[in-house]
Amino acid sequence: HPHCSALRKLLLPKADMNWSRRRMKALRTVRQGLAVAATGVAALAAAASAAQAGTLDYVHKRGVFEVCASPDAMPFSQLRSSGGPIGLHIDLGEALARELGVSAKFSFVNFRFEARQTSCDAFMSVGVLPNQEKGPIKQTVPVLQYDTLMVTKPDRKITRIDDLDGLKVATQQGTLAHVTLLKRPVDIRVSLLREDDMLNAIDRGDIDVGIVTNFGYYWYLKNNPSKTFNVQAASIVQSTTGYPMAIGLRKADDKILEAANAAIGRLQKSGELVTILKKYGLESAAATP
Repeated sequence: HPHCSALRKLLLPKADMNWSRRRMKALRTVRQGLAVAATGVAALAAAASAAQAGTLDYVHKRGVFEVCASPDAMPFSQLRSSGGPIGLHIDLGEALARELGVSAKFSFVNFRFEARQTSCDAFMSVGVLPNQEKGPIKQTVPVLQYDTLMVTKPDRKITRIDDLDGLKVATQQGTLAHVTLLKRPVDIRVSLLREDDMLNAIDRGDIDVGIVTNFGYYWYLKNNPSKTFNVQAASIVQSTTGYPMAIGLRKADDKILEAANAAIGRLQKSGELVTILKKYGLESAAATP
């Protein structure tokens, strides 16, 4: 309090006041040092935990298989304010954790690099690309098949790239289709970021063509069964229209990769994997075992 401070100045000798200031400064220095030390210990503990994350022994020791998922990316995952998370990645993560003999836990990240701040063991969908160099993430056997589709109203047919000239075409910015269309006299629309918005715009007649994923398309039909479109592979705007997708295991060892592959095999053989996919309208997206 300012009055107490003024009173101390009046009552304390100057030497005592200087000693009091030095004592307070020393105490602040000690507190700061302890805080830095605590932060350092926490960082070292997190680093040690991250170094072990993903190995089969560590997953079993912890009793948890932790999955990184998006907070808002249906049909894959969605973090709800109540009722728990939902989505394909949630159901698949829970099934895989059960097969590994542990519980499932989910950490929600907007970007993949944010996984460094978690102890995630897996991403539930990573692309299996040709001539792909081996990286730090071990890939399981394929679980899904990713495809790029071209969607139009039922009464429109697109058989060659020239048929797109002069049309309003919605696509994601920076994709192979977008790069191809930049070379054509096409009215490109990249402002529709969500695939359900693209499909709604096609249905209304606001745009003529949409380039979407099979996941977004079939999830939309699951929620809008009365809607009809003309759909085909987007091969006229990009040479590679699809690839398999696997579960990506972070900081994994060979033992957990083998265990995960065996678990996926059991889920495929029992039909549970197709049941999970069908829940989101994606049974046609199952990878061939």
